[in-house]
Amino acid sequence: LCWMCQGLVIVCHEEAKREEAERENVPLIGRRHFKMFLLNFEKVTFISCVFPFYGLGVVAEKIGWCKKIIGMVGYGLAWLVMVIFLCLGAADEAFVYMGASMYFILALAAAALRVATRHKLGISGNMVSDWVACTFMLPGAVGQMFAEDFETKDGLVKSIAEMTNVADVNL
Repeated sequence: LCWMCQGLVIVCHEEAKREEAERENVPLIGRRHFKMFLLNFEKVTFISCVFPFYGLGVVAEKIGWCKKIIGMVGYGLAWLVMVIFLCLGAADEAFVYMGASMYFILALAAAALRVATRHKLGISGNMVSDWVACTFMLPGAVGQMFAEDFETKDGLVKSIAEMTNVADVNL
């Protein structure tokens, strides 16, 4: 129901912009979308069913947030705490609620990464739709972000060092 309402809000927003463009005789500029659907069959989507922190860590590095291993450890810690809480739920029901809360925190962190991906690549959308996608279809959202080509933008190939203004350092 939440997803359907979000879709209705997007349609109303597009129609309002279309009417405004028609009144001002301005051509409506096309929107850019993710190149992969949310329901996809990427290898990372299947990996993300069990290990979502792998794809999230790689995407975090691609957008310039952090090194891949730091991103994997950060998202992996949230995932591990969630799994531990859910396992402890066998002993006490309160841990199940804490595990569910950790999942929502992980989904919100993944949605923040998705917003940053949208911003970096110029993809249309908003935080609410990103949160809904990451909450109800986390593996698909991870696979969708992972499949994007971060190195080409407007036909120009850029390295991670150029995008983040960091010198090439061999570690």
